[in-house]
Amino acid sequence: MKALSSARIRQYDNAVEAIGDFERTIDLGLKIVLRNRGLAHSPKAEPWGCGMIVIGSDRGLCGWFNDRISDFAVDRLKRASSDGDQRLCVLGQRAAVKLELAGCRSDPRFALPGSAGGLADTVRAVAVQADRWTHDAGIGRVMMLFNRRVGVDLAEPTEWQLLPLCNEYLENLAKAAWPSRSLPTYRRETQDLFSRLIGQRMFVML
Repeated sequence: MKALSSARIRQYDNAVEAIGDFERTIDLGLKIVLRNRGLAHSPKAEPWGCGMIVIGSDRGLCGWFNDRISDFAVDRLKRASSDGDQRLCVLGQRAAVKLELAGCRSDPRFALPGSAGGLADTVRAVAVQADRWTHDAGIGRVMMLFNRRVGVDLAEPTEWQLLPLCNEYLENLAKAAWPSRSLPTYRRETQDLFSRLIGQRMFVML
């Protein structure tokens, strides 16, 4: 059992490392596009709905892990209750059950992948759900709630804004120097390429 768990942990660690390389590539692409497109600031968030994606765990003795993120999610949902309509999506059956017992129904809920090979399909499904919220349900802000690893054995509930993309992040990209003397070019229309890169960036964040 321990050997199997260790093998799966290595799979996920390798996947995280690969995603890190992909993230740097996406950032470089955005940096070039922003040089030509410029930075258009997103409007300040209005109280027109908030969607939350909660990531739990279904592996082993994870009760405390799900308890922490579920309590954190309930608190955030209460705080966002004045922002208008709410949507909740949960990854992990155990966390979804805990949230439903607290009166927070997940629609939809997704099973966590059994191996690193299933990560892409799960992330793609969640990204599609977030896109539906923003385009079809009028949700103006999508947050991601998860336990961030602190040290070897500890985890801390964390909240990230998934959509809209943070202006500060784009500003830092636009100001940063290019890492070489030659700048790449592209043929695709600037706004279309920017939208595609933002979609890939959301994929990485998930």
